[in-house]
Amino acid sequence: MQLLVTSQMDYVNFVPYGLTKCTIKRLQLLQNRGTKLVLRWKSSDSSTEALKRLHWLPIHHTIKSKDVCVVLSVSMTALNTFELTRD
Repeated sequence: MQLLVTSQMDYVNFVPYGLTKCTIKRLQLLQNRGTKLVLRWKSSDSSTEALKRLHWLPIHHTIKSKDVCVVLSVSMTALNTFELTRD
């Protein structure tokens, strides 16, 4: 079950750019429900604790971390290209 939920959430996170706050909130609600489903917790249990137990980032943090990864990747590519052309 965890694999199913995480694979679907990762699919959504490939296109995080341009999402409205409303869409991000809806995705967060979906993730919260998914964590409780995976852990077989009640809907009244803490979503934050469920995320911590599964070591999952909230949606807005996931989007930020993907942004950082893209910037780092572009920076490293540019640096490597600069080093190759400098020789």
